[in-house]
Amino acid sequence: MIFDFDLEPPSSSTETSATNKFIKSLLTRLREALSYFAQLPNFCKLIFLRLREAFTDSRIMPHFAISSLLVIVVLANFAQRSKAEELASQLIPLDPAMQTGIADTIDPFTPTIKNDSVALDK
Repeated sequence: MIFDFDLEPPSSSTETSATNKFIKSLLTRLREALSYFAQLPNFCKLIFLRLREAFTDSRIMPHFAISSLLVIVVLANFAQRSKAEELASQLIPLDPAMQTGIADTIDPFTPTIKNDSVALDK
């Protein structure tokens, strides 16, 4: 593995050859790591060119556009459905007798609303 830094430094300062050996091995591993990082821009450029080539191909672009629109529409429908289900869960189902009781209770507080069957038919 490239980043395997399990090397132990020498235990005493009198072992200069061991210290030099440790430093050389550490520098070698750092040089290898830097060479991989130096190749990273070329790798990214290659991936970008492959993606651009795939999307500019006349066979793939229409399918990508239609698929992305499909994903947007499906996600919007899911969001709208979840909002509707949340609203439906907050509503309290009432029977007709209960609805009439609530309307009679509210009736004295709403004198400006006229009970007009013609307005309701519109």
